[in-house]
Amino acid sequence: MLTTVIIGVLGGLTLAALGVPAGGLLGSVLAVGAYSLASGRAAKLPVAVRVIARIMMGTVIGSVLTREMLVDLGINVLWALLFTVVMLVVGVLTGLLLMRTARIDRMTALLATCPGGMSELAMLSDEYAVRTEIVLGVHLIRKLLTLASVGLILVGGQMLR
Repeated sequence: MLTTVIIGVLGGLTLAALGVPAGGLLGSVLAVGAYSLASGRAAKLPVAVRVIARIMMGTVIGSVLTREMLVDLGINVLWALLFTVVMLVVGVLTGLLLMRTARIDRMTALLATCPGGMSELAMLSDEYAVRTEIVLGVHLIRKLLTLASVGLILVGGQMLR
């Protein structure tokens, strides 16, 4: 377990230091994943470690809740609600499609296609005891493609100026 944690920390710090968007998360996922694939061993972290990780994630999310954020959200609440509904409908429809075409259980398919952050959905999939590797795999691919696409769009937009 200690080896896994050290590899995760080093991978996360490396990509964060390189300025990769979401580098801390992606770096640790990629480093530990590569280690697991190369060694054939994947360390199952104890429940206490996973609970601490959830508490830390909640602390990070809670720390951005400010009065200014609530005012900004209040101004844009209708847009936020509309985008949320659209993303949930698309997530449910694609989840049902994934469930039927890939023969994956409903909960795994819905969590795999649910909008949200990869770390939060990893925690939910672990909590609901679904196929976390599928949920994380789909979200890792989504995150990598999203970051690459947004990067290209932003660079392309800068060149058009």
